[in-house]
Amino acid sequence: MRSPAARTFSAWIIAVWLVGSIATPLSALELPEVFSDHLVLQRGKSVAVWGTAKPGEKVSVAFAGRETVGRTEPDGRWLVWLDPLAANASGADLTVSGSSGARRVLRDVVVGEVWLAGGQSNMQASFFNLQHDNSPEASPLPESCDYPGIRFFTVPTRTNPVPADPTLAWKPATSATVLHFSAVAFYFARDLHRRLGVPVGILSCSWGGTYAESWMPPGPLLDDPLLAPILQRYASAVAQWSVPGAYDEAVRDYRTRYAAWHRDLEAWRRRTPGAARPGLSPEEPVGNRYYRRPCGLYESMLSPLAPFGLAGFIFYQGEANASDGRGWQYRFLLEKLVAAWRADFRQGPLPFLYVQLPPLATRESWCDLRDSQLAALRRIPNAGMAVIADDTSNRLHPPDKRPAAERLARWARGLVYGERDLTPCGPLYRSAHLENDALVIEFDHTAAGLELRPAAPGAAPAFEVCGEDRVFHPARAEIGSDGRLRLSSQTVPEPVSARYAWGNTFTAGLFNTEQLPAAPFRTDDFALQTQDAR
Repeated sequence: MRSPAARTFSAWIIAVWLVGSIATPLSALELPEVFSDHLVLQRGKSVAVWGTAKPGEKVSVAFAGRETVGRTEPDGRWLVWLDPLAANASGADLTVSGSSGARRVLRDVVVGEVWLAGGQSNMQASFFNLQHDNSPEASPLPESCDYPGIRFFTVPTRTNPVPADPTLAWKPATSATVLHFSAVAFYFARDLHRRLGVPVGILSCSWGGTYAESWMPPGPLLDDPLLAPILQRYASAVAQWSVPGAYDEAVRDYRTRYAAWHRDLEAWRRRTPGAARPGLSPEEPVGNRYYRRPCGLYESMLSPLAPFGLAGFIFYQGEANASDGRGWQYRFLLEKLVAAWRADFRQGPLPFLYVQLPPLATRESWCDLRDSQLAALRRIPNAGMAVIADDTSNRLHPPDKRPAAERLARWARGLVYGERDLTPCGPLYRSAHLENDALVIEFDHTAAGLELRPAAPGAAPAFEVCGEDRVFHPARAEIGSDGRLRLSSQTVPEPVSARYAWGNTFTAGLFNTEQLPAAPFRTDDFALQTQDAR
């Protein structure tokens, strides 16, 4: 059991987390923003429709020739579950009626596959964002944009809960709308739509620069001693704003300094096209409206979507946690995040597919975070990891989002949609053992076999081995007649551990016959650089 001090802290931090939450005013009949015209409902399972009305009111939901009836709770909230529906691309009306006479009609509602796309900037990045950061040639619009069966609902970035915005709506993919869709999510949806032949809906819920813990409720953080320091740091940070108005004043000062910095940045760009950003931007003060605060975006953006009917989740995040030096901790964060999301959406162990971070020349330890992403894959049931270790852009935001998206879709096709002969990803490390003077490495997902590619001139060695001294040396890699990878080094006659692509930046050298890259791996359990960071 928790100590009294721990229980007191838990109550305090949850109270801090809830600062800014709003009460939902009761009216004749209200639906969450996510229920609008052009809605996509998940096929093949019971799906929830919910909202608010007067206490004790009877509410009926009619769709596809069926009617489901419920009654509001004393607080005015109601929720009904529609029976499983078959896929249908022909739009129909969904009607919600209250016994008081109120009525809402949603037009052009279709039934298909619905996925929630979450994360930070690489998931949030729209085609407009990508073209702003790159030339149109580097980040072109899709060759075809008009897909009436692909529809997006994009949650606005919000630091705190706000009243429902009646202007928000699901948007079918057209040449006018797709420019502002998440590029990763669009390519993912397009791949599934083409292969499945049913509508595909995306709930887009992401924000650049955010931590994993921003998208989690407080409970899983409080209950784990490896994660509780996240909330303790936040509590310490906000304690300085005990003087009324101090935080508001700090926010105003930050916005003034940020605007001046941004003007200087634009002037610099005009004088020196293509130059690097001059200096660091001002840091936003941490408080109850700080967009990266623990649990904040879970409260304001994610939880209002639950328990919308889903096929699963796709996720592209981790850069912020790596930059914060907490790569090793991430394996536990990701596992807890997945469990929390699945619990909230009340549909069992929904598939969770995520992107492993690519190579990047940076000062932070991205290899520790990649290791955590691979470790989490073994800890999280019904999950898949898209590997983009062959990305050569060396950009925090790779301009081509198709490989990540299509590899997420590949996992979905195998894990969710039953393509049994499909290899879902590149080689994933399984085991290692010593044979004579070489470490023999075995993998899952090798397809018809392994392939080695030569390193680029001047590139750091992709394969390394070490002996009992734990000093790693470049290794010779070869694929034996049995199809297994063998690593050896004259410098290390009795290797005890091997690592592949163990660095922030590297050249991918190991693939399967489907031309999918292997995930970076290590065969040891040595302490990592970030292992003590909390």
